[in-house]
Amino acid sequence: MANSMIAIAVLFPAATALGISLPLMVEGLGRIHGDHIAIIDAHRAYAYALNLSGAVVGVGTTTVLMPEIGVVGSSYLGATLSLASGILGFAATSDSRHSSGRPTAIEFNNFDESHREAKVRCCAVAAVSGFGLIALEVLYLRLFSLVLHNSTYSFGAITAVFLTALAIGASFAGLLLRTYSASTIVGYASSIGALTIASSMFMFVRLTSLSYFSLGHSLASYAVAVLSLACAVVGPPVVILGTLLPSAWSVGHGCRRSVGTLTAINTLGAAAGAMAGSFLLLPTFGLWTAFLAIAGIFIALSFWIFRAVPLKLSGVMFVAALTSLVGVTAMGRAKTDDPHSGEKLIRRWNSAYGWIDVVRIDATGALKVSQNLHYRFGTTGNAEREHRQAHLPLLLHENPRDVLFLGLGTGATAGASLLHESIDRIEVVELIPEVIEAARLMETVNYGIVSSDRVEIRVDDARHYLLLGNASYDVIISDLFVPWESETGYLYSVEHFQRAMRRLRPGGMMCQWLPLYQLGEQEFEMIANSFAKVFPGVSVWWGHTTASQPIVALIGSRLPLEVDATSLSNRLDGVWRREPSVDENLRTPERLFDLYQGDWLPRHDATLNTDEHPRLEFMMPLTQVNRRMLSDARLLDYYDRRLSQLPTHQLQNRTNSTPVDAARRNAWRRIILASGLK
Repeated sequence: MANSMIAIAVLFPAATALGISLPLMVEGLGRIHGDHIAIIDAHRAYAYALNLSGAVVGVGTTTVLMPEIGVVGSSYLGATLSLASGILGFAATSDSRHSSGRPTAIEFNNFDESHREAKVRCCAVAAVSGFGLIALEVLYLRLFSLVLHNSTYSFGAITAVFLTALAIGASFAGLLLRTYSASTIVGYASSIGALTIASSMFMFVRLTSLSYFSLGHSLASYAVAVLSLACAVVGPPVVILGTLLPSAWSVGHGCRRSVGTLTAINTLGAAAGAMAGSFLLLPTFGLWTAFLAIAGIFIALSFWIFRAVPLKLSGVMFVAALTSLVGVTAMGRAKTDDPHSGEKLIRRWNSAYGWIDVVRIDATGALKVSQNLHYRFGTTGNAEREHRQAHLPLLLHENPRDVLFLGLGTGATAGASLLHESIDRIEVVELIPEVIEAARLMETVNYGIVSSDRVEIRVDDARHYLLLGNASYDVIISDLFVPWESETGYLYSVEHFQRAMRRLRPGGMMCQWLPLYQLGEQEFEMIANSFAKVFPGVSVWWGHTTASQPIVALIGSRLPLEVDATSLSNRLDGVWRREPSVDENLRTPERLFDLYQGDWLPRHDATLNTDEHPRLEFMMPLTQVNRRMLSDARLLDYYDRRLSQLPTHQLQNRTNSTPVDAARRNAWRRIILASGLK
């Protein structure tokens, strides 16, 4: 609630001022053209189209400039453009004072009964168009998340296509209003729009087969492919439905304040549509049925309110749309119930964050948890590796008693901490509630983490929890987060690491796991340098030493690591007495120390990832599309040039004075990496 009030206080003044601009601009056209109603209606639609075109440019400009000029700098740029618009507005007002045109409008309260009926109609159109179109945008974004990598660029591309289609629809309305009545346009557009919603779903499933979208071998070719797909799927229904608001303005042209009032109603409807689409339709009905519901709303708008389309034609459209939607819904469910060959869907949750699936792999019997078909949280087949992601940092701490895990996934990593007797309290922060329910089905590998008395699982955003909480911990373990996902880059920022360090007790440490196979060289070093900017001592450890899917950990602390080999040996014995199978990589202290790669030293000239300059969020999708991740031959080259050259002075073994044989370990590790090359 407090966050909502802060957001309102920050955004409300500027948003209100900007919201006034479009209605005033559109109403000004009425003063210029006098009694020429048809011309006024057309120019209102054209003005709205120009406004939307500017929004498209704004989306593209922000995406390009934000990493370099920063969040605050982008805000200043927006404020400067708004000021320039205001100056132009004053200049235009000065010129219009000499116009002889006079407004022809009258007040709402002077309407007769027919005008009141028109008022109700145009208000209904404005509300339904706002609600339906923004709910559709939410649904389309979710639909495309099934096949795209869900980066800022992907969301920006879909949003840009959506706004462009609205602009084209508004321009189209301007042309139609010169010939046809607004009621006729609304009637046909609502019915045809509902039908094209069904065809867009069919088009999407047909073109993608719900497979991961990987067309193109460069950012340019990938962007063209994504934009083409979005235009084919999103374009037709949004262009058609984009004629509704300008048509509503035309129905209410007898009122001087109709544009502002109807725009306000449309905006409130849009806000309701965004909330309903995200938190009601998707979780309650699922993706396919949610599309069916929105199409039904537009059919109802045409069939029951305006009755502008002849009854027979309207009935045919209704039946065709309903049949198409039901058919596409069945087809979509059939495909997504068995998303990949050799897998069986065990359970699905329709969450506010998309589909959360538990799937069984037929060949191995392993279970995996995934989001939106292709984003995998983990699998029971990798239980040993996921357990290691808890054991390694916990064993490096002398006496961990309170531990915080950022991210749950299958629960295997957090569950492994239950094998450590010294730990009194375990907290897990998970963003998606349905992931917690999915983890209940993985108890064979997570040791019943969800129901354990020693564990408290909180549904919250990790950054938010670290910022507002006051508990302190001996160890904080941050899960593997896909770095090109939109907003995930903030989990690798300097500010996020600073919040984590403030929550550590004296002698505490943070472990940040990194999937090298999902990072490029530049992005890995940016994260490591941002981590080292906060923690005086940073060491690099291997969690999975393979060429195809390498994983490393950054261990950060205020002081250099000191590990008592005798104490470590006793603790390892205690863990393996409770673990059904021994992890050979952690069988003895010597094997554990073999996972140590070296120390990451801070650089004063390093490029950092910060909240103000979220470079990782904008850089990583480019690296992913261009296939420059650190795996296979690229990883081996980087290992030779950089990782094998890291100093090895930080780790101090108090009971074993034998220095770390870095040369032997590097040679052994290089053989392992080279043997796994494709």
